[in-house]
Amino acid sequence: MVEGLKECIRGIDSAFLCREVILCEDILDKALQQELFRKLDPECEVYTVSKQIYAKLAYREDTEGLIAVFEKKQNDLDALVLNKGSNYFIILENLEKPGNLGAILRTADAVKANAIILTGSGTDQYNPNVIRASLGTVFSVPVIKTQNEKVLEWAKKNNISLYSAALPAFKNFYDFEMSGSTACIFGAEDTGLTDYWIKNADITFTLPMNGIADSLNLSVSVAVVSYEFIRQQQVHKKL
Repeated sequence: MVEGLKECIRGIDSAFLCREVILCEDILDKALQQELFRKLDPECEVYTVSKQIYAKLAYREDTEGLIAVFEKKQNDLDALVLNKGSNYFIILENLEKPGNLGAILRTADAVKANAIILTGSGTDQYNPNVIRASLGTVFSVPVIKTQNEKVLEWAKKNNISLYSAALPAFKNFYDFEMSGSTACIFGAEDTGLTDYWIKNADITFTLPMNGIADSLNLSVSVAVVSYEFIRQQQVHKKL
């Protein structure tokens, strides 16, 4: 279930199959409605409801009078197509908060990450709060749910360096170079990474903390690391 015109358009443009559309003509702008209809598959079912009905169906307020039902995609790790040069992956172990995953999806989209890989227990990528927080980028970034062991095997087979954000770590994040294909691994905010990734990562690092706080929000940490990867790749291209 997806609410809002921007999110629905991004789903359609990303080749997700839209099965049903529920709209309130008293809320949805006529011009925007026509823009949507031009993109819909002819076999998509369209239902028109009153404001009262829409208010009961909508998960959140102010969603422009539009709800769409999309068919889920299940991505496979071995089906990922790698670039000839550098590749960047975000691995999230036991991620709990849907809002964090939504924010991380926006970062992954911004830096053109190849995929987000979810391992262990954790939130569903199609949770309504993930979709809302991602602003439609849930459609543009492949998300793969799998097991730690499969990720490690896949990474070794494809020569992908594994960098884990965890304590204890004596390696400052800014003291090493990320070149080639890289996967950065992050754990849940309350428990961090399990021993599996601390033992099997090529490097375990920490972000410098100069204040009284000892950690950052998970989505912020992912953003800091992701943009440093992009910065280093741009520097390498200029050399």
